[in-house]
Amino acid sequence: MATPLERARGGRIAVAAFAARRAEHEPFTIDGFTAVALLAVDAYATYHQDPPFQDQAEKGMADALSTLGETATDVFHYMDGRTKAADLYTHAARIAVTGIWGIGEHAPDVIPEEINAAALLAALSLTCSALWEDTTEVEMLDETYARYTSEAEDTRFPFARRVRRLVEAEAVRGAAVRQLR
Repeated sequence: MATPLERARGGRIAVAAFAARRAEHEPFTIDGFTAVALLAVDAYATYHQDPPFQDQAEKGMADALSTLGETATDVFHYMDGRTKAADLYTHAARIAVTGIWGIGEHAPDVIPEEINAAALLAALSLTCSALWEDTTEVEMLDETYARYTSEAEDTRFPFARRVRRLVEAEAVRGAAVRQLR
């Protein structure tokens, strides 16, 4: 399993590729957004030394859909700490369900990177639901969000336990020093 840092790097590449292409020419249709999202998936695949999405799809949809899901999960890892994952999920789901891509763009508390990450997640979920008829866009987002939270918990809990032990040990040492005075 990749580390959260490695996952975040892949997510950063996907969000940056999506934002750069979107800045060049703003898409106005769902097809336009999904095309830009697939370019971000290709950048993500290149980073991981995998073939482009189209090549994966021609060989078998399982690998291609896996790459879509991994890209989405890594976007959550990348945005971790910049915005709440639940807010990012909600933003992406709202875009995917309503088809209104400008949601949140004028809100003062939403950073541009969050807007691009949410739009990328929405476009990935729409692409996945179009290619895999048994999955809706929200189900895809649910699965990637659940995978992200599970991975984040797996790495954070051991770290939090170590920090708690250090703090507790420090408190015991502090109490011992106070008793010696």
